[in-house]
Amino acid sequence: WRTREAVMSQFARHENLGLCCIRICSRDDDLPVFVTDKITDKTILSSKDNANVFPLYLYHDTLGKVEKVANFNKDVVAKIASGIKGTKTTQETEETSLESLMSRSSLSPESLFDYIYAVLHTPEYRERYREFLKVDFPRIPYPTDAATFRKLAKIGGELRELHLLKTKPTTSERNRIANFPKSGNNIVEDIRFVNGKVYINEEQYFDHVPEEAWSMFIGGYQPAQKWLKDRKGRTLTNEDIDHYQEIIFALSRTRALMQKLSALSKDWLK
Repeated sequence: WRTREAVMSQFARHENLGLCCIRICSRDDDLPVFVTDKITDKTILSSKDNANVFPLYLYHDTLGKVEKVANFNKDVVAKIASGIKGTKTTQETEETSLESLMSRSSLSPESLFDYIYAVLHTPEYRERYREFLKVDFPRIPYPTDAATFRKLAKIGGELRELHLLKTKPTTSERNRIANFPKSGNNIVEDIRFVNGKVYINEEQYFDHVPEEAWSMFIGGYQPAQKWLKDRKGRTLTNEDIDHYQEIIFALSRTRALMQKLSALSKDWLK
């Protein structure tokens, strides 16, 4: 298929973040949304539906000089800033550059990204707008106060770091979640989940895997299951075992953070 140079060049040559989501989704039991920092395949969220990728930054190369700008509409940012500060947007604000406006409002592109990411992972938001989310891109409510914005952005940032696998479990967490206690040939043969154990063959398994993590969907995929199924017949290396533990840790922590977002939803979801 032809490349998407205009979008993917923003990831191939520069550090970036991207919000992935599907406009019209064939699934109706989950909101397909994720984050990326790499060139991204259109099937990242579903084998049936094409994902769209929205870069956080746009890089413009003019005569060898690279300009980096946040990929936000200035009028929208002005409205967000006025909602957080509790003031009306002024003529002066409208004439200010996007960078100056964000700096003056103590906003960063990452904090706005993380706020959006938190909203999209709030269970009550997903449930309330379930029908709308099947047929169009998600609409994000404007924040109305600084405290709530900061709380959501903080959790959204934690989710982002988890989903990019940049937050690693500690040694004790690895021993507690998805530890791999038995030696053997490490060949992925018969995958099954039994009482918190994820077997890869008759003898070997990952222990203490929460059922919620095993069954959790991200878009149209169940990562804890798909990752192993994609490796059937292969021998897991030590790096593979570590990586799978990180996946289970991220899924488990995601569920806990979504519960925190659920508790906060009464403050902003009217």
